[in-house]
Amino acid sequence: MGKITYKKLKGSQNMRQRLLLATLNSTPILIEDIHADETLPGLRPHEISFLRLLEKLTDDCHIEINETGTKLKYKPGIIVGGSSLVHDCGVSRAIGYFLEPLILLGLFARKPLFIILKGITNDSKDPSVDTFRKATLPMLKRFGVPPEGLKIEIKRRGVPPHGGGEVHLAVPTIQQLTATIWTDEGMVKRIRGIAFTSRVSVQLGNEMIYTARGIFNKLLPDVYIDSDYRFREEAGSSPGYGISLVAETTSGCFISADTTISYPRGEEADTEDEKEELMPAADVGEQMASILLEEIEKGGVVDSSHQGLLFLLCALCPKDVSKVRVGKLSPYGIETLRHIKDFLDVQFVIKPDPSTVCRVTDSVNRFIIFGGCYRGFDVAFLFCNPGRVDSVSSRLSDLESVVICLQIAVKLVPWLSRIGYGVAFYGGSFENGIPSLEELSRREKVRRRRVEGESNVEGSDWSKVRQS
Repeated sequence: MGKITYKKLKGSQNMRQRLLLATLNSTPILIEDIHADETLPGLRPHEISFLRLLEKLTDDCHIEINETGTKLKYKPGIIVGGSSLVHDCGVSRAIGYFLEPLILLGLFARKPLFIILKGITNDSKDPSVDTFRKATLPMLKRFGVPPEGLKIEIKRRGVPPHGGGEVHLAVPTIQQLTATIWTDEGMVKRIRGIAFTSRVSVQLGNEMIYTARGIFNKLLPDVYIDSDYRFREEAGSSPGYGISLVAETTSGCFISADTTISYPRGEEADTEDEKEELMPAADVGEQMASILLEEIEKGGVVDSSHQGLLFLLCALCPKDVSKVRVGKLSPYGIETLRHIKDFLDVQFVIKPDPSTVCRVTDSVNRFIIFGGCYRGFDVAFLFCNPGRVDSVSSRLSDLESVVICLQIAVKLVPWLSRIGYGVAFYGGSFENGIPSLEELSRREKVRRRRVEGESNVEGSDWSKVRQS
């Protein structure tokens, strides 16, 4: 055997992704300065747990860690899979941290994968197991993964700090992924979700459902959020509650958002920290509904938490072009693109979507614009709509059209305000506010006199109007 050449890397950024790509590409890596500048240097418990998981999934895998844990040598083996695997994920990170790489490794294993994962099923750091069931698995079908044999089951819930959850994961093997053209995000047709409670009152789950539905039902009628109340052995070792929401579009896209609120033991956190961490169930439902709407507003065929997995699936397809549409790139998505180029030598061509570049936006809301121009009179009516983006423009052919639009807009202001819309009026010649009908008529007379060349025109007024 020849000498092994290791790919040298530094730092602990995206350790999980580096190990995943090294395994898929059979690239030995050497990582130095792992958490070297922190108070407790070296590998974290969840990173060590992931290395142990790779040992179980592969054959002839070799791992070397120095005494301080700041240097790692990893030589990947052959991905075998198997049907009698059990892994304890620990309590430093949730099972969702391990699910994404497990699914990709299972697809390219020699044997179908069936593994039992124990630990935390829901927390606020990683995507929940519910999100993987309702949003991630349907996304795999776009790349030719058969639904038969692809399954996630939650046997027991587990929340921080002590976990106690159990998840069964089954992943079939495939010959290769299928390249896809996935650019139609469609319109939201239904919203589904699940609100769970573990070792707490079921009323907390009902409050989350009630507040979330109160927001969604103003936008569409097809909203159903299920409740999952766990107790005794099925509730894990710690009390907590949370909600997972998924919006399905007409083109088969799934946009998700989730969170979990857990109660630490009294001796593990002081009273002030406990008050800061806990959030009322009603506020949790309202917050997650708003976050889901924000994810929908960003656009794209997946939400920001799934961008990394989407890019990995595209890069692992055979030599064919995949085209996908995403919203604003998340930091995780950007790091994924960098690692894909570094390990797989695959580079993505990123182009802005012409249909979204010209939209008028601010930092919070998007707008519907009605605008026009009449012989130097620039008139625009700006209706702020946080739930949808449309751009409508029309040319106004005469002064009467300008006046009619102004009158309609003024009548709409009280009604739009009652239903939560912000209203503003912009006009190139109306810097001091919307002019009255008499003022518009006076300006029109001035314009006509100027065109006719009359000497007694109020030229100073007209000049100010044209310059503005």
